Amino acid sequence: MTEDATDRRFERVLTNILPYRASTARTQAVYDPATSDPFVPAEIIAVRDAPGTPCYLAAVTAIAAISITVQYYGCRQRDISKAIFRPAWHLPGMDEITLASRDRQPTDTIAYSGVLEFDALRELLVARNLEFTKANRLRKMSQRVLAPTHDELFVFE
Repeated sequence: MTEDATDRRFERVLTNILPYRASTARTQAVYDPATSDPFVPAEIIAVRDAPGTPCYLAAVTAIAAISITVQYYGCRQRDISKAIFRPAWHLPGMDEITLASRDRQPTDTIAYSGVLEFDALRELLVARNLEFTKANRLRKMSQRVLAPTHDELFVFE
């Protein structure tokens, strides 16, 4: 089978193929600033630092004319169906990352964030419109979207 958006080819056994449901196809792996939906605050995305590197989950915190600012999320579990994602924080001037417990900002820390330019997102964006449950786990549909890259997800150890 061939994926329409990227022309990637896959070989699968018939039992591993899910039916296409247009009403549930809410993510978009291909990003074009001219034609893609605009980003919205709090939108959860999966993005890479550079092509071929692990991907991170991040929440959009600010939107500018040519870029978005995101706060990164992290987990400590390789199995994305069991992973609990927490906002990432760090002490000013330090590189050590801390994951918040229960979404509370640890004392004296700042958000582990980054600025992503729209032009760079063509190569770096993995998925959009991901969703968390109240327990900060990925919803089933978001797990399916990330399934092809689940082994490329960065895990804080």
